[in-house]
Amino acid sequence: MRALFLSIISLTGWATAFEGTPPNQPVESPEKHWAFKMPVAPDAGIDELVDRKITKSGLKKSPPASREELIRRTTHAITGLEPTTDEIARWSKDPRPDWLDLFTNDLLARPTFGERWARHWLDVARYADTKGAATTENEEYPYAYTYRDWVINALNRDLPYDQFIHRQIAADLMELPREELAALGFLTVGRSYQGGRRELVIADQIDVSTRGVMGLTVACARCHDHKDDPIPTADFYALYGVFDSAVEPKKLPLIAEPDQSEGAQAFFKEREKLAHAVHDFVKSVLPEHTDPRDILDFNLPPPINNKLNQTERNRFRNLTSAVTSLEASSPYNPPRAMVVRERPKPIDPVIFERGNPGARGEKIPRAFLTIFREKDEVFQQGSGRLEFAHRLTDDRNPLTARVWANRVWMHLTGIPLVESPGDFGVQTREPVQRDLLDHLALFLQKNSWSTKALIRHIVSSRTFQRSSLGSTSIDPENHYLARGNRVRKDLEAWRDSALQISGRLDPTLGGKPFIFDKAPFLPRRTIYGQVRRGFLPSILRAFDFPGSEEALMMRTATTTPTQALYLMNSPFLHQEARAIAANYPSIQEIYQAVLKRAPSPDELAAATPWIANA
Repeated sequence: MRALFLSIISLTGWATAFEGTPPNQPVESPEKHWAFKMPVAPDAGIDELVDRKITKSGLKKSPPASREELIRRTTHAITGLEPTTDEIARWSKDPRPDWLDLFTNDLLARPTFGERWARHWLDVARYADTKGAATTENEEYPYAYTYRDWVINALNRDLPYDQFIHRQIAADLMELPREELAALGFLTVGRSYQGGRRELVIADQIDVSTRGVMGLTVACARCHDHKDDPIPTADFYALYGVFDSAVEPKKLPLIAEPDQSEGAQAFFKEREKLAHAVHDFVKSVLPEHTDPRDILDFNLPPPINNKLNQTERNRFRNLTSAVTSLEASSPYNPPRAMVVRERPKPIDPVIFERGNPGARGEKIPRAFLTIFREKDEVFQQGSGRLEFAHRLTDDRNPLTARVWANRVWMHLTGIPLVESPGDFGVQTREPVQRDLLDHLALFLQKNSWSTKALIRHIVSSRTFQRSSLGSTSIDPENHYLARGNRVRKDLEAWRDSALQISGRLDPTLGGKPFIFDKAPFLPRRTIYGQVRRGFLPSILRAFDFPGSEEALMMRTATTTPTQALYLMNSPFLHQEARAIAANYPSIQEIYQAVLKRAPSPDELAAATPWIANA
């Protein structure tokens, strides 16, 4: 039966029969793969490149979207919020021909831009406020929020994307203000592993730095040469030596001066009390133990640590966890950066045969990926981490600008140009809009790697401004961009919009995370909610929020009965609905506030008795 089924597919060409969908391409040699060639500047801009493809395909372009649609579309894409009624009225009647450019600039200047786009990046960075289920210690990362806040700030000030990457890989090796050290959370907010397996932590750092930035699955070469891409196992371990040459210090650096208020003094006193309890316990078991110079140093000397039995060790962990919990919860705990520091001497890596750290094989130098370097080119400066950061964005790397341009397009329009935003390897077929992708990548580089400039460029195009109405029969996946895409609000957008419309949204930037599913449901933006790795609250699980175990480039979008049931029975939404009803006494006003339109006669008739009985 299986053979018959495969024969039918082969004879009918069913697998590639969808019109408008590029046929699967045979795997080509790496040297010829489109993504491994440097971008070539096309002879036209966004609209002309797209229009050529549409004309050649015989498709019909959708008309431009209305001003009201563009106002809502652009506001959602850039800020994740709804335009106000006043904004719609003002910009709908703006007589200037460049009104959308001006409106876009206004949106990009708002702090809400950084909050929206930081969440996109935090998916890539597998951000969470906890270590995960594998840890035997306190699960909390008390200072993960400083990385989240750094990303928001960096995007709001339009830090050039190449520097955005450099600082997240090697801020400690650059001459920067101390608050920039928070960028290193990119390397350190990953999950913990049972038994503290450092080789898996380093593999995770390699994965987020390569797949997250270059769209290459380098971590697949940990146990053997990559099955498809030109990434030998030696390349993985060349980078392994780079990251193994850095360690996370026990005492993290301050990135702001401590508060001197009464509350802060009470916090410091309580923390010191808990810290003394840790060392007092150890001394009660092993009298030879003495308090360290820094009472918060819980790194016991080996002669002491090795004498603790399992029961005593568990008690020790519980006492240190109490200190961590206090640091995570207290608003008076001064912020610190989750950094890495170079070892005094870099590690010379060896290949772990079949990925087994106990099977040490050939010694190799620390270096960049073979396909993008000269034969004998190796890192020369210390561990090579800063050199690695620069190689990610230099003019010999054809991937990084393309990968970011692809994701910016995806977040603005709803679909990526390259279907696999985290994999540009040889199995990834050349996109229909290859010329457009190269144009966007080169535009990004020529405009000082400015993400905001790239967003302006895309939003100003007629392609972005097309209506989503149009036939989907020929090109259902919209590869040719003949129409706009209908984009469903994600969790963050609908939750933040509900708070905005109810009038309860708290505009405060940054700070420690709040608990999602705990009444009275703080009215902060969703990005500030606690992400508990491995134990996501039900609201996050129901609406496709990433689990944070690994880097994620594009979320799945599901439609399930659970989502509808959750929304119908959500105490949070009931609270926002009551606030909206209190702010807008009539049905007409509620429709204007929520849907930005008047109710139809049928809607008005149906809502009147419902509101009366609510």
